[in-house]
Amino acid sequence: MGLPGKFTKPQVGPGSHQELIDVLYDLHLQAGGKLSVRRIAARTRLLHSTVHKALTHRDLPDLHVVVAIGLALADEAHIPAPCTDRETYLDGVDHRVTELWQAATREGTPPAAGTVRAAVEQVWFDLAQKPLSATNNRQKSAVARSTVLSTTMRAGVVTVLVAVPDREAHDCILEPAFWQYIFSLRVSTYLQHHVGVTVNVDVRDGRPRPPLPLRQSARPIARGTEYSPAQWPSATRNP
Repeated sequence: MGLPGKFTKPQVGPGSHQELIDVLYDLHLQAGGKLSVRRIAARTRLLHSTVHKALTHRDLPDLHVVVAIGLALADEAHIPAPCTDRETYLDGVDHRVTELWQAATREGTPPAAGTVRAAVEQVWFDLAQKPLSATNNRQKSAVARSTVLSTTMRAGVVTVLVAVPDREAHDCILEPAFWQYIFSLRVSTYLQHHVGVTVNVDVRDGRPRPPLPLRQSARPIARGTEYSPAQWPSATRNP
C-alpha cells in the first residue's frame, strides 16, 4: 500500500481482523493502488501515524479509524457491479467494515482459563481415540497413555504441560510432527471465535520415582536430660 516497498500487510492470523485488513487493502487496489498514507490521512483528517499503524500493525485500530480509512478509499474506488449508486456503495463499505471490526473485537477477547483447559482436554481425548491417520497408532498410543497436567495461555499462546509414562511416549510427543499443528488448529476450533492459538507441548516424566533413602540421624536427646560421657549416644561421643 502507498509507495512501493514501503508498507507491508500485517499477518494477524485467521479471523475477522485479517479479513478487515484484506478489505482495506482491496479497497486501496480498487482506488488505483496509488494513495499514500499521507494522502489517506489528509482525506480522513487522521494523523499520518494513526493511518500507518492501522494499515501495517498487528493491533486492532479503533472503529472510527478503520471506518474513516475504508470510506476514504471507497470514495476513490471504482464502484463494482451490480452496484451503481455511490452512496449505496459507501453505506455497504461502512457496514462491512463495522461488522468485521465488531467480530474482531469479540475474537480478540482471551478465553477464560477453564475454557482453554476444557478445549485442550477434549482435543487430547479425541486424538487418543482417533489418530490423525489410520497408520499412526504410535501417536494414538502415546497420547492415550499420557496425561494433561496443566494449561496456561499468555499472549495467545497455549502451553500444555503433559506427563508421560515412558520414553517411547516422551519421544513420540516431542518429535517434530504434523500432529502438533493439527492439535493447535483443533484447540482453536473448540475455542470458537478465539483463533490464532499456538499450542506448545512441554513434557514432564510421569513415571513414579523410587523413594529417597532415609537419612541416618543421631538419636534425639530429650530436653533437660543430662548424660555422663559414658552414656552419650555413639554419634555424639567425643573421640
